[in-house]
Amino acid sequence: RARQSVMPPAATRRAGPICIPYCQPIGARVIAPAGTEEKRRFLREHSGVEHVFNSRDTSFVNHIRQILPQGVDVIVNSLSGDLLKESIKLLAY
Repeated sequence: RARQSVMPPAATRRAGPICIPYCQPIGARVIAPAGTEEKRRFLREHSGVEHVFNSRDTSFVNHIRQILPQGVDVIVNSLSGDLLKESIKLLAY
């Protein structure tokens, strides 16, 4: 929905390429972690995602909390292991 925040981890593969162009036109705020600098640059330059972070470690949690203290409304296609656990902590409730 408009004004909701959406995070597709691994935003350049799996659900990310579908989720991002769907969410932006309806007014959702996309937060996009990606695993390499090349993928993060691609997201910034070609997808119009304003907030792009490293998905290879849990540092993205603190960065996202700085811009969305209340948390993320929707997480699509979660990561695994510790990264999944940290992603879940970002959910707004």
